[in-house]
Amino acid sequence: MNGYPRSIVDKVNHELKKKKKQVDITTLNEDPVATAIIPYVSTMSERIRKILWDYGIRTSFKTKTTLSKLLTKVKNPTSNENKVGAVYKIMC
Repeated sequence: MNGYPRSIVDKVNHELKKKKKQVDITTLNEDPVATAIIPYVSTMSERIRKILWDYGIRTSFKTKTTLSKLLTKVKNPTSNENKVGAVYKIMC
């Protein structure tokens, strides 16, 4: 039990089983007619998912930061002083 009281473990286990049954029942009874892909915002996205599900619309979430966006800029940008062939400021 990792030091947790037995009553708390039983309560959490019961809630998880209850949620799983609810999800299984809704996914078996209705097939979504469309899919909406929306950006993930912590609490708002789940609320939108529930509303859209009532209308038969499946919801998928996307994030702003993807692995490809993080890995595409592997080179440090060149400073203006180190660029060759361009004039950035003329001293008068």
